[in-house]
Amino acid sequence: MVKPNCILSSSVIIALLATEGLAQAIINDQDDTISALLNREGVPFDKCAINKRLYSALDHPQHRFEFTTGAAGGTVRFSEYRDWKLGWTVSGEFACSNGAVVCGIVLPTKGAEDISVGYEEFETPAGEHYVVFSHLRQIAFRREFYGLGEQGLKVELQSGFQPTDQELLIPYNVYRYSNCQK
Repeated sequence: MVKPNCILSSSVIIALLATEGLAQAIINDQDDTISALLNREGVPFDKCAINKRLYSALDHPQHRFEFTTGAAGGTVRFSEYRDWKLGWTVSGEFACSNGAVVCGIVLPTKGAEDISVGYEEFETPAGEHYVVFSHLRQIAFRREFYGLGEQGLKVELQSGFQPTDQELLIPYNVYRYSNCQK
């Protein structure tokens, strides 16, 4: 089967995203375009290296998570896209213990104390793969809101994006495997 890769308009992308299971969108950070892989399953999870896997937040496909380096330890990145362009990112580190598998991430903040939370990866009986972060969104929210922005995540703004004064740039807790980077 031929797997076309083409650049599409935002209205076509929305239609593709609405057809869950028939198409998946991949965002290319290099040129801030969205291309679509028009195949039924995408790249299977077990055929994709950990540092190539893209995860999307449930009900918020513009929010993305990825392990950027390493297998049992390395770096991670959370990002959000606005108007089809990369808006902001926050990068941190992850590690998993040997023996009893306990994994966690550490994300930098604007203050002295980083945010550290556990996470778990699992597969549903239907074959969907998830990464779930324990209270990440709640901790990041409390740090940003109650610390009046001085203790929030240290995000990097991209593509000229400027949040409003009332906007909180924080990741979600649950991400589902969406596809494999090229």
